[in-house]
Amino acid sequence: MRAVALACLALSCATTPAGAKAAAVEVTGFEVRLDGPDDGALRVELALPRPREPFDEVEWELFLDGFRVAAGLDRAQGTSARPDGRVALRFESPLVFKNVPWLGGASFARVRVAGTVRVQTRPPTELPFSAQREVVVKGTPALGGLRD
Repeated sequence: MRAVALACLALSCATTPAGAKAAAVEVTGFEVRLDGPDDGALRVELALPRPREPFDEVEWELFLDGFRVAAGLDRAQGTSARPDGRVALRFESPLVFKNVPWLGGASFARVRVAGTVRVQTRPPTELPFSAQREVVVKGTPALGGLRD
């Protein structure tokens, strides 16, 4: 039993980069706008610990009712200091659905955004984030066959 515990400890140490700590990233807000197949947007606001190095980019995925409908890699935009000593980070991305049937009409949808913020360290530090909520959307892409 002791050997198994030591092996697990050694494995966890081997997979964690030296000096990298799991930092808590809080999704303080996100908005998904789906007004039509060519008219949508994702806006995400995060709060994270102040890094010693600058933020590089944000990699994200968007899920709609359990289906992965969009993904992107954006430069970190709009950083500012928060009163609690953390940093606020915002990013926005257009959502366009080409060659996908569109289902019009307002409905409730379960929306989840997840991803990582990359910090310019060597090796790069990745700070994960995820949030989910129900929102009203004006329409959705036809989601058959897109389940994650």
